[in-house]
Amino acid sequence: MSRTPKLLGDSELLQNKKSYIELEKNNQNKRRWMYLGAGSVSLTVVIFIIIAVVYRNEDSYLSDVILPKGFTISLFGTFPFIPRSIVSTKAGNVFIGSEDNVYWIVAKNNKANDFIGISNSIPCPCSVALFEDTLFISGQGSLWRIQNVDDNAVNGTFQLELLCDSIPFISNRTGDNKWYYITVNKNGVVFMNLGVSYDDSVSGWWDKLNSSFGKILSFQPPFYNKPDDFAIGIKSSGGIASDPVTNHLWFTDQARNGLGSNFPNEELNYAPVSGINFGYPYCHGCCIADPTINPNGICPNGTQAAALALDPHCSPLGIKFYNNTQFPSDYLGDLFIAEHGAIISLDPTYPPKGYQITRVRMGGLDSAVRVPYEKLVFIDFKKLLKKGDWLNN
Repeated sequence: MSRTPKLLGDSELLQNKKSYIELEKNNQNKRRWMYLGAGSVSLTVVIFIIIAVVYRNEDSYLSDVILPKGFTISLFGTFPFIPRSIVSTKAGNVFIGSEDNVYWIVAKNNKANDFIGISNSIPCPCSVALFEDTLFISGQGSLWRIQNVDDNAVNGTFQLELLCDSIPFISNRTGDNKWYYITVNKNGVVFMNLGVSYDDSVSGWWDKLNSSFGKILSFQPPFYNKPDDFAIGIKSSGGIASDPVTNHLWFTDQARNGLGSNFPNEELNYAPVSGINFGYPYCHGCCIADPTINPNGICPNGTQAAALALDPHCSPLGIKFYNNTQFPSDYLGDLFIAEHGAIISLDPTYPPKGYQITRVRMGGLDSAVRVPYEKLVFIDFKKLLKKGDWLNN
């Protein structure tokens, strides 16, 4: 066991639109996006904390979102698809990954006016990442890119290039394994999550999946055609990001279910180099043994503890480092984590976890080693739980 100290816990045009605005039978709920900014912040700066939320009345619901002093929140757009990831280019073009397509958002004055699908040939293109003027797109079992994406947007024609189609994938499989989330560091290296679906380790899948899933892959430029194992012992990472200061990789991991409302902790992990084992399914969080899979209580030699223990069942998803100047100066270099909140039935006496954006204060802005030293609630959505709409759709 490592002795790392425990820290704190897709060209179709408008035909894609059709008239498919998700409406509930009785209350006509719409799936919408909001962005949060400080003062007159531009879209390219605040896009990274756009969130999807279902609500009946915009004013009523926005008033229930608890924000830091000096910040405001407003509607960005209404879409008929479920967004999974989002990027904004230097020219202000916005691209959203979803289950069925990658969408180019036509935006003006921080409002989405229209959207166009650009990658319906890619299976489940849920994740997008940007490196200079190249848009990377993940598919189930594949990695794609669009070079000179802003020039493509001017012409209205997007040229998709398949980079790799040899990534492990089980057909018709659902769950966490369905989402292949990616990020790219400042050297152009792409990282991709290969998650284990739900609690496969518990249901007997682990022996079959051990060599193929439960890991993060890396793809090296310029060809990106041969994935390498970068990190292993990971259940399912919904958020991967490269620290702009050190270029080191950070990622969240969602822990297994079935061990109660208050165990195990979700994780924020730190992988400065390749080859690290983060313990799943034998150990969780800060090297705590799984009582079902690992009854002897001993973590495999070299198991890396989580850098930050997050609340159990908070479902941490996307993460982003803040490296702009519109927020107060003390935000520079900090990390944001989007916590969806529990989707399982929990003990009603146990306070709900997640339903917020967490700010992680990071030390060592001028250092080769950065350490999370404080965890704060940045935006709180828990009041929406009382309206019963957060998890209904």
